[in-house]
Amino acid sequence: MLGRWWRRSRLSTVAEVGRPLLQGYASRHPARLIAYAAGTGALIALFKPWRLLSLGMVAGLLFRSTDVAGFLSDCLVPELGDTESPRDDFLDLP
Repeated sequence: MLGRWWRRSRLSTVAEVGRPLLQGYASRHPARLIAYAAGTGALIALFKPWRLLSLGMVAGLLFRSTDVAGFLSDCLVPELGDTESPRDDFLDLP
């Protein structure tokens, strides 16, 4: 269920595109990348942006950016398995 949500999420696309860029940068400047991460974490902890968001707003953003019908079908019918792979069983028919 969570894997399907992640594959359909816009954040997974950003992570897939950003991973090669970050890997190259991390191999060249590992200390600088750690310093940037620590600074970003400190700024987030200092400003606490989660206090600006209500629970309804977060739920609305999550439901708007995901496939709710697909998520519910995965919850209700887990025995069907992964339906993301292409079906080629129709080629086996005579």
